[in-house]
Amino acid sequence: MDHKDARHFRLHILAILFFAVMAVYLGVLFNTQVNHYDEYYASSIRTIARPETVEAARGDITDRNGKVMVSSRPSYSLTFDASELDSDEKMRDAVLKNTVFGRVTPNQKRKFVQILKDAGHTVAMTGDGVNDVLALKDADCSIAMASGSDAAAQASQLVLLESDFSCMPQVVLEGRRVVNNIQRSATLFLVKNIFSFLRSLISVVFMFTYPLEPSQISLISMFTIGVPAFFLALEPNKNRIKGHFLTNVFLKALPAAITDALAVGALVIFGETFHVDSTDISTAATMLLAIVGFMILYKISAPLNVLRTVILCGCIAGLLFCSIYLNDLFAITGMTTECVMLFVVFAIATEPVLRYLTILVGKLRFYYQRLRGRNPEEEQIL
Repeated sequence: MDHKDARHFRLHILAILFFAVMAVYLGVLFNTQVNHYDEYYASSIRTIARPETVEAARGDITDRNGKVMVSSRPSYSLTFDASELDSDEKMRDAVLKNTVFGRVTPNQKRKFVQILKDAGHTVAMTGDGVNDVLALKDADCSIAMASGSDAAAQASQLVLLESDFSCMPQVVLEGRRVVNNIQRSATLFLVKNIFSFLRSLISVVFMFTYPLEPSQISLISMFTIGVPAFFLALEPNKNRIKGHFLTNVFLKALPAAITDALAVGALVIFGETFHVDSTDISTAATMLLAIVGFMILYKISAPLNVLRTVILCGCIAGLLFCSIYLNDLFAITGMTTECVMLFVVFAIATEPVLRYLTILVGKLRFYYQRLRGRNPEEEQIL
């Protein structure tokens, strides 16, 4: 076997190892998702089946098999006469426990908005008259009709030119699609940015050689960031927006970025200790970053559907194709036996490191929200 054949043989072995590590990781995540699905679903049913929610819902509430659990009929048991609210305590209790109010003054509407915002809700206000202006100004999202008063239209953030409120559901769904999909794409980009910052800082402080070539970074960015982010941004997404955009993106990206920095840093240290060639370390670091990149891509794509599965598998196949057949273009070289052993050890270690860092970040955010007096469930990362 000549040098060229040995080089291609090692690249094929690298591809097989890459597939094996990804298969094990996806299998672990899939089993975890299946084991916790029933518990998650049961908690969701308990949440939506509270009496006040059921009374106010339209249509029937069904279980996962399509069986009707609760049939919602028109009910007026949650109405309240606002003229009876003669104190702030009564007003707060009524707003948080009831849904329909009558005889509401302009000042009471404004207080209703403030009470809901203080309780951690995102408040939307619709109106078309002068008596709605105070509440429209204080609401997080204010919507007015074009056929209403000019004062209401000037105080609102959104004006329905055709005065047709039936278009609002489509507006909300489009907003959810844009925000949620940009949040996913931004997470992928931020992982690379945080990792590059950490690696540059470590390289300067500890005098390490930066292990990656620009062409290798381009390979990783193309198949773990650029291509999947483009297609995920076009996908319909009706999930409710929770938390704050920048906070969600940063906390999703932070565990993966730290995992990248730890794995590559440890690989460089062990490589220098065992006198592994720098080009081999560069290739191994590229594959490690690709594995972590596909891990975070899987996590933000869950639950997988046909499109997301095709995107994930296509990106993995594309990266392997470029690594094997376009290896000279992307500076991917065959690795020695010592480097392959190091790569396998650190590739296996990335999964528990990423998992425990994600749990740690989630716990820290949970206790921080409780310390601030907010509902952690409303601020959870999806």
